[in-house]
Amino acid sequence: MEKTIKENSSWTDIDYQDKSRNPWSPQQHLNRILEMSFAYTGEGMDTLKNIDLGNTIVAALNYWMNVLPICTNWWFNDISVPQTIGEILILLNETECLNMELRDRLILCMKKGDLIKHEGANKTDITLYYLFRATLTGDERLMRETVKEAFGVLSKGKREGIQIDDSCHQHGDQLYISGYGDVLIEGVLSIARYLKGTDYSLSKEQLNVLLDFVLNGYGSIFRSVYKDYNAGEQLLLRKSVLKKSDIIKN
Repeated sequence: MEKTIKENSSWTDIDYQDKSRNPWSPQQHLNRILEMSFAYTGEGMDTLKNIDLGNTIVAALNYWMNVLPICTNWWFNDISVPQTIGEILILLNETECLNMELRDRLILCMKKGDLIKHEGANKTDITLYYLFRATLTGDERLMRETVKEAFGVLSKGKREGIQIDDSCHQHGDQLYISGYGDVLIEGVLSIARYLKGTDYSLSKEQLNVLLDFVLNGYGSIFRSVYKDYNAGEQLLLRKSVLKKSDIIKN
């Protein structure tokens, strides 16, 4: 990957002018930087000795900031891009490869989304990078607001999110145990793992709501590793989404 990057720190196989809604080619630029950041900060790696990789990461981030691609699909602009930038910055935070100016410009790119407007899985996605931003900036007020909204999805009966019967709605009253249910579970668990052992940890009541949904709602749509096709609305149109063999992760 590092060898295929051009002199201007872009990749030849990425269309930075792509106007597609999904998939969106420019997202791959950030995904590759994220992969390089994992390699750069991995166990046993000496970032001070691996200067070339660090410089490549920084140059690719600068390229992104210079072109700032915009997608016609709000999800990439308000969720995928700021979330990926947040992951990159968290990984690089303890290294010396980023200068403060670039770091601050990237953090500004994470001032997206609306914590209050969105509900259910979309809220969970947004709160994840708000959590990253609060951590990177040391903003305790933002951290408190983010945690309140993140774990606020663990209540039943709102129009979107977990329902009284442990099903899940998204896009209004549409049944979305599959798809958005996956996102909600994975997002809440990620945030809970980050906050474990802190003053912001998941409460027992919130954990019980999550367990009810996983066991009684989400779990009920499976037959072996396959999901009931009635539980996902538009997911019927997507390839291979009904098979999920990685439900249990370490």
